Amino acid sequence: MNGASLKTRLLVWLLPALILLVIVAAVGLYSLQKDLLVQQFDQQLGKRAFDASRDLWIRRVETVEADASEPLEGLQFVEMWDLDTGRLWRALPDDHRPSAAPLVPAPADRDAVLSTVRLDDGRRVRVLALRMRPPRRPWRGRPDHRRPETEPTPFALDDPDGPASGDGTPPEEDRELDTRNDRLFLAAADLAPLHAELRRWATWLSFASAASIGIVAVIVLLGVNRGLRPLHSVAADIATVDAAHLTQRVHGADVPAELRPVVAQLNGLLDRLQQAFERERSFLAAAAHELRTPLAGVRSQLEVCLRRPRTPEDYRGTMQGCLQSTISIQRIVDALLQISRLEAGQVPTGAEAVDLSRMLAEEIGSLGDTMGQRNLSLRWDVREHLRVTADPELLRRVVANLLNNAAVYADAGTWVAVTARPADDMVQVEITNPAADLQRCDLDRMFDPFWRRDEARSDGGAHAGIGLAIVRQAVTVLGGRIAADLDTAGTLALTLRLAGGDGGQPRRADGPAPAVRR
Repeated sequence: MNGASLKTRLLVWLLPALILLVIVAAVGLYSLQKDLLVQQFDQQLGKRAFDASRDLWIRRVETVEADASEPLEGLQFVEMWDLDTGRLWRALPDDHRPSAAPLVPAPADRDAVLSTVRLDDGRRVRVLALRMRPPRRPWRGRPDHRRPETEPTPFALDDPDGPASGDGTPPEEDRELDTRNDRLFLAAADLAPLHAELRRWATWLSFASAASIGIVAVIVLLGVNRGLRPLHSVAADIATVDAAHLTQRVHGADVPAELRPVVAQLNGLLDRLQQAFERERSFLAAAAHELRTPLAGVRSQLEVCLRRPRTPEDYRGTMQGCLQSTISIQRIVDALLQISRLEAGQVPTGAEAVDLSRMLAEEIGSLGDTMGQRNLSLRWDVREHLRVTADPELLRRVVANLLNNAAVYADAGTWVAVTARPADDMVQVEITNPAADLQRCDLDRMFDPFWRRDEARSDGGAHAGIGLAIVRQAVTVLGGRIAADLDTAGTLALTLRLAGGDGGQPRRADGPAPAVRR
């Protein structure tokens, strides 16, 4: 079922379970009805056997001939056996051919015993067996205080001790039980009517179960189709989303509660896709804009040069200008290629202990000309011999881009502050500078390629706005974190956190800041 649809899987599990439930219910109902019919059959057998046993006793079989023409209503036959002699005492109807011995053994006491017996002709009968003991009334006219045998009273199923005193039978204390005259009474009823009734019930339940299974199957199919309808609605909403309609979302108002997390995740995925597409469009537009400026410079220089014959010096000057523009284009292309490789994890790295304090001092020293031209002062608070575990080339690229960004975009005539110290099990580097033209809403876009606060400004590729984008990808590869913050005074703080090694030594309060080469 790996490739089966959700509808098929639901039907495969639900239908057999419900069909099994219907079958179990039908079997249970049949069992209950069977027990009820058998109980009713046994009750009727007991009542009819009581009547037949009374008739046999009253007839005084030794002296009175029974009327063989009387029907035995509901009974196949009745037999009365003398347990002392083992002979058949009486049987009805007269054409009944009894076996040589009782069909069932005599019960140990006077409780009725019911058994199912198969006759010689193959018929199955229900047999009731009862041990009967005739009461003896004392006869005071004879020396042995016994009177001749009178009509004994039979013992019914629900009264095995015989009728109560007051109906002509002496009280219990006046009876004498003579076990020599114990009788085994057998009454048999044909089970064919019961079996016919059970077959009728089985047939009716079979048709009812088949109809129920059909109805259940239709209801389950309709229920599954209706239950899966929200999935079709979700699929239709997703089908409307394409590159030109990324603002479309899946409507989750009418979906079941089980599908709402799925819809929420889908909408979140669509949000991320929309943001990715927007960043890609912005990236392509910015890349085209940044490449257009140096390419336009190359084209304009070549067009001017070709308008008329030039001296060799003029041609040399034009070629030098084209070379500078080409270098700017190459710088942009190299930066884009670097970002692509960092995102794809194709930049080889090797972790080793790096003296971060020394690296910061070297990179800030190389920015002397830039800081001098912009009249920036340096505020230095870096521990000496502060070490981190990182790839040295990749870390140097991160540090150089961060410091260069501060030196280029800090407000002219202000300062650049560099702080580095241990923080828990990491090393934290913070580079701050005044940035009055920035707003807090710009912080989320600072690390996007080609982003500038002034979108219309371009410096011919010298600062294409790719440095912080490289920093973000490189820090991710190094396993660190980079964050930007802007306080109420307009001071921008870029915070870099890396895995630490040696915590270094605190710089003396009177220790000098690194020399800035100009």
